[in-house]
Amino acid sequence: MGAWLLLVLLSHAIGPLLEGSPASGLSSVTVAMQRAGGPVGDRTMRIAYRTWRKRGGERDSGDPIIYLHGSPGDSGNFERLGSVLASRGWAGIAPDLPGFGASERWIPDYSVRAHARGVLAMMDALHIERAHLVAWSMGGGVALSMADLAPQRVASITLMGAIASQTGEGTGSYAFEHAKYALGYLAFVVGGELVPIPWHHERSLRHSFIRNFMDTDMRDLERAMRRLEIPTLILHGDNDPLVPAWAAELHHAMIRPSRLVMLDGGHFLPVLRAEESADWIDAFLRDVGQASFRRGEVWRAPSTVRSGLWGATLDLLERTRRVHWAIQAIAVLLLARLTRSGTIALAGVLRAVDGVTLAASLVGLLGERALFARGGPLRVIAGALGTFLLLLVAWAMGEGLVAQAPRVGMAGIVGGLALATGAIHALRLGWTWSGRRRFLAGVQRCLHHEFWHPVVFYLPLVPWLVLLSVRHRGALVFTCANPGIANGGGVAGESKLEILRGLGDDPCVLHAELVPAGPAAEERAAVVRQIMACDPRLGSYPVVLKPLAGERGYGLRIARSDADVLGYLRTMTRDVIVQAFHPGPVEVGVLWARDPRSMDRGRIVSVTRKEFPRVVGDGRRTLVELILAHPRYRSQERLFRARMGDRVHEVPGEGEVVSLGGIGNHAQGAAFFDAPELISDALSARIEDLALGFRGEGGGEIDYGRFDVRAPSLEAVREGRDLGIVEVNGTLAESTNLYDPRRSLLFAWRVLFAQWALVYRLGAIRRSRGVRPLAIRRLVCLLVAHHGDRPDGGLGA
Repeated sequence: MGAWLLLVLLSHAIGPLLEGSPASGLSSVTVAMQRAGGPVGDRTMRIAYRTWRKRGGERDSGDPIIYLHGSPGDSGNFERLGSVLASRGWAGIAPDLPGFGASERWIPDYSVRAHARGVLAMMDALHIERAHLVAWSMGGGVALSMADLAPQRVASITLMGAIASQTGEGTGSYAFEHAKYALGYLAFVVGGELVPIPWHHERSLRHSFIRNFMDTDMRDLERAMRRLEIPTLILHGDNDPLVPAWAAELHHAMIRPSRLVMLDGGHFLPVLRAEESADWIDAFLRDVGQASFRRGEVWRAPSTVRSGLWGATLDLLERTRRVHWAIQAIAVLLLARLTRSGTIALAGVLRAVDGVTLAASLVGLLGERALFARGGPLRVIAGALGTFLLLLVAWAMGEGLVAQAPRVGMAGIVGGLALATGAIHALRLGWTWSGRRRFLAGVQRCLHHEFWHPVVFYLPLVPWLVLLSVRHRGALVFTCANPGIANGGGVAGESKLEILRGLGDDPCVLHAELVPAGPAAEERAAVVRQIMACDPRLGSYPVVLKPLAGERGYGLRIARSDADVLGYLRTMTRDVIVQAFHPGPVEVGVLWARDPRSMDRGRIVSVTRKEFPRVVGDGRRTLVELILAHPRYRSQERLFRARMGDRVHEVPGEGEVVSLGGIGNHAQGAAFFDAPELISDALSARIEDLALGFRGEGGGEIDYGRFDVRAPSLEAVREGRDLGIVEVNGTLAESTNLYDPRRSLLFAWRVLFAQWALVYRLGAIRRSRGVRPLAIRRLVCLLVAHHGDRPDGGLGA
């Protein structure tokens, strides 16, 4: 803190030494100091100005041009434009408006109306009876105020990229915009004094810039435009990022004697489009001088004319600006809950098309952060600054996308938005070691199919399923397989307990009992304790708890105490089974299927070895740092954080092994590896005996299923001994070797396609033997009942 204060004091001392002298070549006059309502007593102020003498051309009017700059700015902004128009016969004067440039720095009122009175006083001092006004940006408000105060002294007005209405100012809300300026004053003027860099000599500029907007009421300008009878040229860039093009169209509609010219350009027309702007201004002033000015004309550069799909889309996106800023902010907040980086990128595009304002987007993003993010005040402030900077980056990206839209089309825009989202995400996370690891994890999840959402991974399967449906004359013929398992052979909602009982009394089947839904969690926990006490096959803790019907590890948990059981049952309100726990430590998934050529025998299709997540401590890093440092586990950090809770901040000792989960399910953090080397005659015979001996409801058999098996070692798996059957999954069971991180996407899809071809073929054989497939209505009802109103099943063990 002391060092920081010392740097601040040092920067205050150095700052004045860096202050430059006023620009050379400027003249000045002393006039009465002004407020919006008139002179301030007998106080005076200095107004500096530069001039351009007429160097050629012929014109009838003797009135000079007065150039009015924006905020922040000074008379130098018109150096090129003034020189070009002077060469065409137009003398010019460009004042530094009070508070800016070389004029009086500290004044009581920085509003455009006070500036207008100051410029009129300057005209009196220079004996200028009447003038043409060329106003850029915020200077447009000064020109309109001058015309409102003294219309007889204004020959014409040219508004260049000018903001002149409350509707066109940011969100369009006077209260919101002025609250924004007040916060800006606190941040950049007051807060700027506490920044240890030598910029304090610029405090008057920062002060004047913010106060210019704070002191101005744009609502007065709207009324002034509607009263205006002075010929007006509205010159605007169609790609103006600061004052949107639609604002110029609004001004044109408000000012009855106006001509609108839309150029292919941005905001800085006097600087970057000086010659082209001079052509239009010169022609306009000559028309005014010859009384040939025609009202209501509109001209657009060819590149500003919209057409096609992008033009229609652009018009649709622009309509978002009509939505109240508060609703815009709420929409941004809700969208940010889904994807913060994507929301920032989209906000940039919407700002680029003059839709949702950056201010509304910032409010929504900061609201989302305040409501859902954790951290102290400094982290919140840093987050707010970072979000603002990211929005500026996204805006720049959005401008680039919109500019290229006519050439790349909608497909290019969507692709560009995706790339922008990735870039924003990288910028968000790139500042810290943990952030960079999380970004790498995100890239890894995108690149490898084992982390993809099932909808994305299964999408290419759809045409194959259609082909199989045609080939076997029925879309749901696969539900005829596994007649011994309810609900289409295990499509949805089948009882895990009934399937286990269908395997008979084989000692390798891990015993399980039902804990019915209905009673309070405390009563159900008492049932579990009673079952464990009365049935030695369950043994003592730990035990496995899981829903009677579930998939992909949903609701599966290893309970190690009465407290674990009670906590689980408080969230899992459905029917539950309690099952004996096999210590393993090895777990494999064995996919077995009947041979369609001879339904009397089968074979093992695949074996998947499961590797449980664990990290080894080094005595220095926290558990979450160890997770992020691991090339695989960082991709599942959220899962492990939620499971481990506050333990993620612990520092494991050197060499200490910490288990991150003991459940052999990919969704619960386990890694799956294709293990064909484990297929042996002994294992095949053991699984075959279990599968062929299965008898379900009505004596039905099983044709296809994945056996989740625990064993003390891989050698025991090969030898088919000391196995523990955790469960058997039916028709929709995956050949889980497709999730092997060492295998390619093509391998995974090849396995998936072959799996479904086999299930359809087995279903067709069963149908030929009298088994009826599920009806579509029944299937829909099963899926809705199974997935609807699903309680939180916890995050495993």
